[in-house]
Amino acid sequence: MKKTNYPLAILINVVSTLLPIGGLAFIVYCYSYGKTELTTLSYVVLTISVLQWLILKKPLKSVLNKAVLDNEYDENGVSKKKKFENLTRQEREAMDLQKASIMESLLPSSVIEKIIKKGSTDPENDLNDLIGLAPVKNKVNEMVARMKFEQETKKDAKNRKGSATQQANSMSGRHFCFFGSAGTGKTTVSRIITGFLYKYGYIKQNKCVEIDGNFLKAGSESADKTRLIIQKAYGGVLFIDEAYTIIDGNAGYLYPKRDHSVPNVPVCWVQTSAHTIPADISADIAMQITIMKMSEEI
Repeated sequence: MKKTNYPLAILINVVSTLLPIGGLAFIVYCYSYGKTELTTLSYVVLTISVLQWLILKKPLKSVLNKAVLDNEYDENGVSKKKKFENLTRQEREAMDLQKASIMESLLPSSVIEKIIKKGSTDPENDLNDLIGLAPVKNKVNEMVARMKFEQETKKDAKNRKGSATQQANSMSGRHFCFFGSAGTGKTTVSRIITGFLYKYGYIKQNKCVEIDGNFLKAGSESADKTRLIIQKAYGGVLFIDEAYTIIDGNAGYLYPKRDHSVPNVPVCWVQTSAHTIPADISADIAMQITIMKMSEEI
């Protein structure tokens, strides 16, 4: 969109406003100096100047307002004078306090401490100590074998081009869906997987953020709360227990549009039945999800 010339808009508005004043001054001049032959002309000039001012007043004001907006705000509606780098120290501190206040109201620090759990420090032994769950153990061992293979590939790629190195930690299936009733070890397995992901360098912190589906419900602020939770899980694993409750009944989880995209953080979510998986989930996302059925209590 073409921007309005700010100085030109100001000049036109000033000229349009001064013309009636000039016409009136011309009449005063004619009467003061006895220029009777110019009296008629002076009234014509005054009439024309007043008419143009009345006709052009609103259009010129609109042009001036647009010029002001174009001059003071960028294409995204952000004030050019109030950009972050132009703010004073006090204004920056006030902005930081406001953000911190909003974050604290949505996700208090005391709650964060409770939901962040440490992943397994000895995932191999913890996995072997599980009673039963042979299919789950096999699936986890397959994942571990893949991680070991990619780790070796990464070592071999150090002397190659950067593209090969970037693909070394590209293991698919870092997202998991656990099926099973209470007491079948879903949380335990998620912490073991967290330990493996940390051990082989897929996450930077050996932490597992553990929440349930109801935790994400915050009415109109659900999206902001979810975004904060994902940010807190960066570098670790996000574990969502009873994930089906997010869309169960008249949930308090409000979002502008349905979005089945998977965040860039390993996610373990818990379901009790297969029908809770969205039927229209895309194939590329489905390929990133490993489904584990927990059938034995531990």
